[in-house]
Amino acid sequence: MSGLNATNDGDLDWTKVLLAMPGALAILHTDLTIAAVSERFLQIVEPSPGPLVGQDLLKVYGYADLFVTDIEPALRSSLEQVLRLGEQQVLAPSPVMRRRSDGDPAAIGLRMVNRPVKSASGRLTHIIHQLEEMEDPDRTTRDEGRMNEQLRAALDNAVDAFVAMDAGGLITGWNAAAEDMFGWSRKEAMGRSLDETIIPPNHRAAHERGLRHYLATGEGPILNKRVEIEAQRRDGSLFPVELSIRPTRSHGTVTFNAFLTDITERRQAKEEMAHAEERFRLLLGSAPDAMVIADAKGIIQLVNAQTERIFGYDRSELIGQPVELLVPARLAHRHKEHRHRYGADPKVRMMGHDMELQGRRKDGTEFPVEIALSPLETEGGLLVSAAVRDVSQRKIAEKNVREAEQRFRLLLGSAPDAMVITDDQGIIQLVNEQTERLFGYKREELVGHTVEILVPGHVAHAHVAHRKAYGADPKVRMMGHGLELQGRRKDGTEFPVEISLSPLRTESGLLVSAAV
Repeated sequence: MSGLNATNDGDLDWTKVLLAMPGALAILHTDLTIAAVSERFLQIVEPSPGPLVGQDLLKVYGYADLFVTDIEPALRSSLEQVLRLGEQQVLAPSPVMRRRSDGDPAAIGLRMVNRPVKSASGRLTHIIHQLEEMEDPDRTTRDEGRMNEQLRAALDNAVDAFVAMDAGGLITGWNAAAEDMFGWSRKEAMGRSLDETIIPPNHRAAHERGLRHYLATGEGPILNKRVEIEAQRRDGSLFPVELSIRPTRSHGTVTFNAFLTDITERRQAKEEMAHAEERFRLLLGSAPDAMVIADAKGIIQLVNAQTERIFGYDRSELIGQPVELLVPARLAHRHKEHRHRYGADPKVRMMGHDMELQGRRKDGTEFPVEIALSPLETEGGLLVSAAVRDVSQRKIAEKNVREAEQRFRLLLGSAPDAMVITDDQGIIQLVNEQTERLFGYKREELVGHTVEILVPGHVAHAHVAHRKAYGADPKVRMMGHGLELQGRRKDGTEFPVEISLSPLRTESGLLVSAAV
């Protein structure tokens, strides 16, 4: 709908309208008789032929003898166009003669603006006739022309779309960026209702309410600030914009000046960033290790649930604290030095290679850790991600293995028989001193060789086949039951032997122990 809108003739309180739109105003019926006037209008048209309400506007001007030239034909044509087209009409300034309080004549100009008022059904019910006062109309017109030309040039070169709207909701300003953004040319947009041009249908009622509220109170919730809203292109497609509106008053009229920025790409980038951050947080939360992310100064920015569990701190107790909070106090100073060196050459690597690293829990207890460092380059600067693994159980297991191996070696060394241990491929992994004494080889001469080095050459091929058959069904038994077995010393001599086989299942695979 163009101009002001009302659900029916009685819905608009003309007194409030006149108060909300300061200046020289006359509200006209469609027969061009006056329905209401403002105080300033009365002052300008005096003397008048009695009360103005109910009189024909053209006759009032004729009685007042206000204008230097006859403006009746142009005014009548303008009013008839409003009635016929339902669109705002503006007349060029017309000179009048008035006297100042000191009695000297002072030339001023009056520009007439005629705006339609329509009902909700689109029927034109009234016309708002406004007089805009301008001193020295010729000079003002020239100056305004130059200023408007400069302003239009500046606005046409602006990156953002510029749209201006009058108090009736009609577009009065439209730059080149607005043409590109919305798909309407300046010629097409000027004089159109703003809400029907760029406002989505579901927001138009709110726009109308906001306009009426401002005209009645001078206040608006989105004025003089930046807001993000949806706008509509000519083809009906919607897109997000950043909107900034500033109302200005001149010659008793208000104009709403708006700058709009298409933020589609910004919104998409923001959404993609939010999705990426969410994926990162999910990944961080599902990591098996404690993940601690600190900035270049060593201040903790982010931790996952594993960090809370391993170190005993709540997340809120760690964020914003130096990472040395998780390091034993006696090592904190050295850790800072290592952190500074890493910042000078950040790369993916293990921290403290070949060192026994320790972490410190909230209760002060220490525990062994392994830490993998990764640099994260961000717009805000360098971040360092530390994947911290509690290796307490592994250290205990390694200690147990070492102790077991030591006991095994002692047991192996004290065995009365030669003990030869091979893998499932027949490669010798371990021998005892009895083996060295019995076969005449040094330990290093045997480890890594196939066990057939200890078998006479003429039976080596058959031994390989027997060894593979044992690997398919490994169990404790005597080797070569009912056969005369022979061993071969380093010097090539052979001697009779008995061999007992035992399978040893380990994490790395099958081992076979042969007691010779």
